[in-house]
Amino acid sequence: MGDARKTKAELIEELRALRARVAERESRASATCREFVDAAAPSSLADRAARVAATRLQSYLDIAEVAYLALDPDRRITLVNRKTCEILGFPEHEILGKDWYETFVVSKERDRLVERYARIMAGELPPSGSYEMVVRVRDGGERILACHNTLLRDDAGCIVGTLSAGEDVTDRRQAEELLRGREEAERAFRCRLTTLIDVSNALSRLDSSEALLRSAVVWGRSRLGFDRVAIWLCDEDSDCMSGTFGTDEQGNLRDERGVTWPLNDVAQRVRAMHETGGVLLDADGPLHDHAGHEVGRGTHAWSAIWDGERIAGFLVADNLLRQEPFSQYDSELLRLYASVVGSLSMRKRAEEAVRTSEARLRAVFETAEDAIFIKDAAMRYTQVNPAMERLLGLCAADVIGRTYDELFGVHAGARIRVVDAKVLSGEAIETEEAEPLQGGLYTYHAIKVPMYDASGAIIGLCGIARDVTERRETEAALRQARDELEVQVERRTAALRASEERYRRVVSSLPMVLYAEDAGSRAFLLVDGATEEILGYPPDAFYADPALSVRSVHPEDRERVAEAVARGWQDGRPFELEHRVLHGRDGHVVWLHTYVTPVVNEAGEATQQYGVSIDITDRKQAEQALRAAEEKLRMSERLASLGTLAAGVAHEINNPIGSILLAAQFARDSCGVPDAHETVRGCIEDILRDARRCAQIVQDVLHFSGKEPLRLTPCDLNQVVRDAARGVTRYADEHTIVLELSLADSLPPATISAGAIEQVLGNLLRNAVDASRPGGRVCVRTGQTAEGVRIVVQDHGCGIAKHEQTRIFDPFYTTRQREGGVGLGLSISHGIVARHGGRLQVDSEPGHGTIICLDLPVEST
Repeated sequence: MGDARKTKAELIEELRALRARVAERESRASATCREFVDAAAPSSLADRAARVAATRLQSYLDIAEVAYLALDPDRRITLVNRKTCEILGFPEHEILGKDWYETFVVSKERDRLVERYARIMAGELPPSGSYEMVVRVRDGGERILACHNTLLRDDAGCIVGTLSAGEDVTDRRQAEELLRGREEAERAFRCRLTTLIDVSNALSRLDSSEALLRSAVVWGRSRLGFDRVAIWLCDEDSDCMSGTFGTDEQGNLRDERGVTWPLNDVAQRVRAMHETGGVLLDADGPLHDHAGHEVGRGTHAWSAIWDGERIAGFLVADNLLRQEPFSQYDSELLRLYASVVGSLSMRKRAEEAVRTSEARLRAVFETAEDAIFIKDAAMRYTQVNPAMERLLGLCAADVIGRTYDELFGVHAGARIRVVDAKVLSGEAIETEEAEPLQGGLYTYHAIKVPMYDASGAIIGLCGIARDVTERRETEAALRQARDELEVQVERRTAALRASEERYRRVVSSLPMVLYAEDAGSRAFLLVDGATEEILGYPPDAFYADPALSVRSVHPEDRERVAEAVARGWQDGRPFELEHRVLHGRDGHVVWLHTYVTPVVNEAGEATQQYGVSIDITDRKQAEQALRAAEEKLRMSERLASLGTLAAGVAHEINNPIGSILLAAQFARDSCGVPDAHETVRGCIEDILRDARRCAQIVQDVLHFSGKEPLRLTPCDLNQVVRDAARGVTRYADEHTIVLELSLADSLPPATISAGAIEQVLGNLLRNAVDASRPGGRVCVRTGQTAEGVRIVVQDHGCGIAKHEQTRIFDPFYTTRQREGGVGLGLSISHGIVARHGGRLQVDSEPGHGTIICLDLPVEST
């Protein structure tokens, strides 16, 4: 097999040697074939002579370096030599008698060669002078044989087979293929080098380093043929590299500015490869996207971007899209491209730095509050900034080209002239003088330095002058103020000490604990107040052992307190909680109300927590006593209500029961009286009526007590109102009362028991009808409120007195006892509405009517 690392010259020389060997072997094969043909023909010699000739021929064939093969008309092998066995990898006895084409010739050539051999045996085609075929050998591989055929005939001249002489030219063909591949790769490389020159020229014409990096990535893929390309930059003082631009998994440009990647061992290996002029290749490794996710496998190629002094970054390419190996030419082109990008980017950055520096210098020169000026060697002003114009009280046109003497006189410029002469001799001078300018005496601080040309000769000076008149006056005032301030500080310090002492006494006397805790160490920065009295521990105990604050919490509250504190550290928001602690001396329970305020930094992270814990044990004990008293009060109220209820039920049931007894006795006494049938029947009807009244009273009591469960479903409240009004319509007609409905549109469905609410509305409507005057109106309206829906029942009747409005929902309270009222209707209605989570409100004025509002939530609780 050819060596992929051989040079082109070595491959050409090897090819020439192979061709010479082939020519020599072809000559020897022709001579041997002629001898074999002569020996194979029958002669008049004896069989012994024929066997000797055959043995001699086999010996010739076995020492030949060419493979010999004889086939009969059925394509079976009749003769092979040693070289044939070596090439095929089989011994002679496993080859003889086999069908040559079926056994050894590869399938893709078999049909064509079999057809051709059949036509040769039929005399239709002459044997070819030279041809190649691919055969399969014992190890499963394939070899290429260059063959020469000759016909074998018997004494009558009939074709009895063929004799082929073949040479294994596999290595030669592979070498030729490798050489052709090398030549094609070199041609492609030369073409890509030409493109690289064009790309380099195009990059050099770009205006900015950003445009250069973007175009370098785009053109590296589209014009130089790399798959994915990316450029990463690194700083000398950083252990990370920063992204610029790259190519994504589809080959599109991706902006990777702002993405950082740590400098790993790959960067160190790239540096080592750069020193030897090479490119680092990571073959068959994982390839990642900008988020670090693996998107495939392939070869990663790294080349250093050298800016002339150091490695400024890396040019990275891979073969994710084509999945082809990186050749030596690809690596060399990547290295050259990295050199071009490094050189051009260094130049672009230098140009941008110069432009930026000039712009900054110009901005500083124009906007500086200090006066800046430049003089030539003759002490004439050549440049002044606006601050200098203000200082001199002249515009730039009046100053440029003139000396200080020419502007303000020789006497005023004498000292300036002496100082400038020293600077022009090479001395940098810093002075502070008072000068009479613009009719006043100004003090300014000046720094003057010499200016040099490229040869080192002094060509002028540059000066910066700052007006410090106000500062000097301020400093004098500050010195006086400082002396006065020191006196005040001494007084304030004494007052502060007294204030701190008062604070200590006040804090120690209050029933509270003050503390401050650090987020990192979770150590206490401050523990103050009545710590030992409330918690049973001195403040020093918490400084020494911060975990003591956790252990002192009551075990039942410990988890809740820990969660609240952790949430406060995480959210950075103030919070408060009530919890119990165990006193450090005797272990009794102390209730604390704690207020915690975190201190957050600019990133929103809590760095400290300040807390105040107030002892609320007395309040908790008072609350517990109050709850116990309230429970006793509620029990008393229940017993009182039960007595009222029992008395009412007894009172209501006694009347119908008495009627039942009288009717029963009358029916019994009438049994012996003639024609008593109708009388008994009337008594039974009275008994049934009064029994039903007793049952109704019991049913109303059950409704009132809420023993019967309600089935709540989403309902159309307007339809419930219509159904209730329909049930009261006849009753209203009998009393000549008109029912008016005003129902709102698009009410949300209410989750209620439709039958129960209909019962409530029926009771309210009957009460309104009873309270109205003949010919009056009862209005029913529906609407929506912020909490849910509302039903309003309004009449214009007699109204309810103020002292009765507070009792209308009490059980067995009624103003219509003469009409047979029991006094449970509104009580039951109030209980039904309460069980729906709603409420009934009554607004009534005697003589003007009553308004009852029924409010229900949209979703009943």
